[in-house]
Amino acid sequence: MLFLSLVILVTLIHIAIAVIEILFWRQPIVHSQLGYNIDEARKVAPIVANAGLYNRHYQKQS
Repeated sequence: MLFLSLVILVTLIHIAIAVIEILFWRQPIVHSQLGYNIDEARKVAPIVANAGLYNRHYQKQS
């Protein structure tokens, strides 16, 4: 039961990270927490969104 709970927790964390990377990266509250200013955040937004898709795809295969 503990193992299943940990698997569910890790899955939910992966989903949350993917959603943040794909949908909310350009929000100042998100990228500023990671030390990016608005210009830098715009430059790396496609890479971050791609990482979110990769994480989501990887999570589905687990």
